[in-house]
Amino acid sequence: MDGVLATIQMLSKNQFVHSEVGFNADALAWYAADQALRMMTGGAANMNVDFPYRRVITAGNVRDLQLTPQAEKAGTWYGSTDYQAGFRAHWGLTG
Repeated sequence: MDGVLATIQMLSKNQFVHSEVGFNADALAWYAADQALRMMTGGAANMNVDFPYRRVITAGNVRDLQLTPQAEKAGTWYGSTDYQAGFRAHWGLTG
């Protein structure tokens, strides 16, 4: 359960792996940073967040993925990657 490229490539070749639960680690880091900033600034914790950047990958949907290091790093296997702009806007940052 990590969704790394090597494991998903094994799944795509039907080698030892039958399904994989993965998540966008970069997005998780942004969510964690948001919580840390809330605590440091006395803000209210964001409770019960439904983290959307996770996925069960199976033989039936692995063909939809581009299995390259670039695609793994981009996080597009788990949906839209526009969360960074949303956090920057929430934090009052530009750029």
